[in-house]
Amino acid sequence: SNAIDALLSDTGLFQFCDTSTQSGKNVRKGTKHLFDGCILAFRNPSAHANINFTKREAFEQITLASQLLYILDKDQIN
Repeated sequence: SNAIDALLSDTGLFQFCDTSTQSGKNVRKGTKHLFDGCILAFRNPSAHANINFTKREAFEQITLASQLLYILDKDQIN
């Protein structure tokens, strides 16, 4: 999504790791991929159809969303 790219791409505005190291670059890239994947796998299908989830699936999706939002909540936008 454009919003995710604007925040989390290599030149994105959101700073949540040290990108001066290869490890930091990998964390940034991987986190962006997680956000992209969640949008594609969970949000988009739910927005276009009434999908039923098991309690476990719902819990796991909420847990993943919580972890990703924690990353955004703890750091800063430049």
